[in-house]
Amino acid sequence: MLVAVLGEDSCRDVVLRAIDVGVCGVIDCANTADPHTFFPLVEDAVEQCFVLSIDLLYSFPDAVRTAFASDWVAVAVTFPGRLFHYQDAAENAEVFLQSWELLKKLSLRMPVFVSVRSDDAQRAFAQRFADRVEECMGHTSKSQKHVMEDLVRELRRYREVLSPEDRVVFDELVEKPFSRLGAVTHASSLHTWAFFVLSILIEEKKRSSRQPDVCS
Repeated sequence: MLVAVLGEDSCRDVVLRAIDVGVCGVIDCANTADPHTFFPLVEDAVEQCFVLSIDLLYSFPDAVRTAFASDWVAVAVTFPGRLFHYQDAAENAEVFLQSWELLKKLSLRMPVFVSVRSDDAQRAFAQRFADRVEECMGHTSKSQKHVMEDLVRELRRYREVLSPEDRVVFDELVEKPFSRLGAVTHASSLHTWAFFVLSILIEEKKRSSRQPDVCS
């Protein structure tokens, strides 16, 4: 899936989304985002986030191609409209078109999140190629991981009135959705709780399928 996020704070947004999926790459255009500055929001950013800094527009397609040969599971691109280019509108448009086409192909393999300034000419490419175009909610937005953690905190009040035996089962179940955090983030839905429940059901279905049929 290719998601374009519009707004001045969208760099931070797309990088955090990519980090939530897992080991990711950040194609950082014109030094507009440094994942390391997100500490302590993302404690493991250094270990699972690889930054590829580019300044020239003509490096953009090659940077995207690098992602195809990587072990990344997600990619974030920060403000491609800020890349340095020469005053040749037709040539620039061709390079941007090629880059967005590559991003679209890459999104068939992994989630791709692109930050776009609201007044940027890149908005037209976003509207054309992105599966979803969103307005950045700024510092009030939460990653899917944080939403899931909030859900667990709410559910723990329910846990307090369970029997000791039921609490053991509860603790096992609420950990299961975090093993599918990449898929939940890829969905990028407002209804995170639904994917939380679905992830539990998938794990339980798999477990029951692995158990031998005692009646056979």
